[in-house]
Amino acid sequence: MVRTYRWLALALLLGCSGKSDTAGEGEGEGEGEGEGEGEGAAPLSNGPGGSLVMSASCAPDDGAAWQLVVGLGSACDMGAPDPSVPWVRITVYHPELFEAPVDTEASWTDWQHGQATFYPSGSGGPASNSSAGSLYLSRWDGIDTGNPPEGGEVAGWYTLVLEDGTEIGAAFSGVWCGGEPMCG
Repeated sequence: MVRTYRWLALALLLGCSGKSDTAGEGEGEGEGEGEGEGEGAAPLSNGPGGSLVMSASCAPDDGAAWQLVVGLGSACDMGAPDPSVPWVRITVYHPELFEAPVDTEASWTDWQHGQATFYPSGSGGPASNSSAGSLYLSRWDGIDTGNPPEGGEVAGWYTLVLEDGTEIGAAFSGVWCGGEPMCG
C-alpha cells in the first residue's frame, strides 16, 4: 500500500507543480492505438494511450473516485516518469461507473462526475483541462468480487473534449494499484 501512495503522491505532484525532481524512463509511447472494430473499441487514437495506472482517489465533494494516469507506465511502484512524455490524468466519480464498472460508458461535462487534464508536452509543459469526457472499462480483473487485487489488469478507453474544442482519446491497458485515500 505504501507503493500506491508513493505513486499517487508522485502523480499528484507532477499534475499540480508541473515539475519533477528526478527523471526516469517513461513507458508511454505518446499515441494510443484503437482496439479495433466492435463493442469496446476506442473511438479515437490520437491521445496518450497504452499504459495505465489506476488507483482509488477522492472526488471534489470528498466522495469516492478513481484516478487513471494514462501514458506514463503501468507499474504501481514505477519511478518518476520522463518529464517530456505526453500523458493524461482522469479522475472519475460517475455513479453509473461505480454501479457497473465494466462495459459501462460513463460520460461527463463541466466536471460533473469526472475531470481530466492533458499534458501534451509532459509534466514540464502546459496542461489543458477537459470540458467533457467519456470513459469505458472493458476489463478490470477481480472487480466482480468487489475486491480487485493490486496489480490486476484494467483496460479500456477514454475520449476528452479539451477546453479549446480539440477531441483526443486512446485505448489503455495497465494495472489497478488500489489505495485507501483519506477523503472527507
